[in-house]
Amino acid sequence: MNYKGHNIEETRNEMRNEKVDKFTYDYNEIELGIEELDELKEIIRKKEAELKEKGIKFSDVKIKMSGCAEQYNPNGADYPAEFITELSWMEEESQEEKEKRIQWEKERIDMIIEDRIASEAREERIRRASLKAAIKVIEENGGTVTNLKI
Repeated sequence: MNYKGHNIEETRNEMRNEKVDKFTYDYNEIELGIEELDELKEIIRKKEAELKEKGIKFSDVKIKMSGCAEQYNPNGADYPAEFITELSWMEEESQEEKEKRIQWEKERIDMIIEDRIASEAREERIRRASLKAAIKVIEENGGTVTNLKI
């Protein structure tokens, strides 16, 4: 979509994440056996079926796992060790998300244009004031300025 000379994407894919509580722990590593891996595969299959049933356009559902050790926080309580397991996939934004994003982009473009117009007007005022000051100096020193379009 073209809006005032700026391109706004018609549709956009968004990254979605969903925590898998069963495989999320308060320490920074886990071990998985065949049964757990099979369970994770089944979780993926269920999510894909759910998304298809809802008619949502999506890309591959994957398992995302991350762990971090306990971290010192000088401003308060330390950050605990954790191991987080999430489902992750790309999904076409909903109509509501699309409308909000496009409205936000239009408002952002309008602000950019308003800022540019205000900046140009400010620069023009400065230019005119500088020329008037220069004319005044010339005239105070006995000179004349003719045919100047300010």
